[in-house]
Amino acid sequence: KGNYSGGFNIKLRALNGSEYKSVIYGLAADFFPLAAPEGTYGVTEDIYSFNIFFDYGFLPNDVVNPYLGLGIGMYIDNISIDTPISGPVSTSYSFLGVNLRAGMEIYLSNNICIFPEAKMHFVFEPGRSALYMAINANFGGGLLFYF
Repeated sequence: KGNYSGGFNIKLRALNGSEYKSVIYGLAADFFPLAAPEGTYGVTEDIYSFNIFFDYGFLPNDVVNPYLGLGIGMYIDNISIDTPISGPVSTSYSFLGVNLRAGMEIYLSNNICIFPEAKMHFVFEPGRSALYMAINANFGGGLLFYF
């Protein structure tokens, strides 16, 4: 069974005259459900992330602009268990996390592009070393806003 994720990015990029700058700033929100272990029933676990990020575009004024980036923000882990006796029980945990981002912007016009990207998320739990959480591949399209 595959898990499907979703999310959105809001990107901001400065202009230097008529040329785009290489650094892209933004906000991202992602949702990705985790698969329960085989044979486990009535348990769901979903991760929600809210990050600020910056990406560095290597070819900011070309039709295809590959980029690498870094995001930091809050991760919320929501676990629900449906028990026969007491019914559904949910609990949430919040963590600080970072993600490494890689992708490319493919411009369809001056302000509209699609941007396939992949993110690798790392979440930090207090009192423990870095905990590898998930690799989340996001594919989406977006409208770029320039300032």
